[in-house]
Amino acid sequence: MKDRASLRVQRMAAADPMLLKILEFIRSAAAIAALLAASERGLPAVTGISEQLRKQIGEKSLRAASVKQFVGLAVRAVLRAEGYEPHQVGVRLRHDLVFQAGTVYAKAAMPAAASDRGPIERIVASLNADEIRAAIPFLQSRLAELESNKTNHL
Repeated sequence: MKDRASLRVQRMAAADPMLLKILEFIRSAAAIAALLAASERGLPAVTGISEQLRKQIGEKSLRAASVKQFVGLAVRAVLRAEGYEPHQVGVRLRHDLVFQAGTVYAKAAMPAAASDRGPIERIVASLNADEIRAAIPFLQSRLAELESNKTNHL
């Protein structure tokens, strides 16, 4: 299920072709990897995509405060889906050509109740959407293999 931020970003993008282009870029595998890399280094996430975003969208289009705010909302929605949460808000960016401030994200801590789960649940809970999609065919194949071996040994 999508959270409120994701739905809001989707609605905003649907109303403006430029925002839709920005959202598609931010949801791309390359942009997500750059956002995660910046977050892992303790930097504001937008620093990972700022230059590429400027090249794709154009510096003039990115000057509007409303567009920058949309980028921030989209980044937040994407990183939340990846299991990250805001850690430091309003961090000043000195040498960025697009953004003056950004948010540092950190991997969300597992709730205390999560420690009661088995290892398989903990592993699956740590996966992002793309990793889960990749794991499903493998798991189905492995299950079929095990079930086949079970019937062969009976």
